[in-house]
Amino acid sequence: MVRMSLISSSAPRRLIYRLDASIKPAYLERMMERPSYVNGKGRTVILEVSHHAYLQFQHRWELLLGERLDGERLDAVLVEQFKRAHRLQNLKEVERRRIRRHGTGTLFFRTQGFTFVVKDGTIITVEVSDRDSRHLNKI
Repeated sequence: MVRMSLISSSAPRRLIYRLDASIKPAYLERMMERPSYVNGKGRTVILEVSHHAYLQFQHRWELLLGERLDGERLDAVLVEQFKRAHRLQNLKEVERRRIRRHGTGTLFFRTQGFTFVVKDGTIITVEVSDRDSRHLNKI
């Protein structure tokens, strides 16, 4: 059972419910498991993951490491890999070309062989970034 306390706001017909701090609703737990990063203003940006990005990550993880990921394990590994990623600041010509193609809101995060491409708060694709394994992006 969820305990809530009622708080009245200045607006006459608006009621705000404050959840008890000891209770974590399921939707908050799911949000905590989603990939996120801290932007330049110090705010945490929680990202969506496109269906295409899930499929590409699953396929390329299997090609690169030989391990099949499904369901919750796929989510956990993707979030874990994204947490380890760092944002690319000094972009090479290839990344600058991609930004021209995808638009100025495109960010790149790289970790242990994977590049996450983020646009407008959504991970749109995941690519293999190891020099010796980039050919796996074509498969």
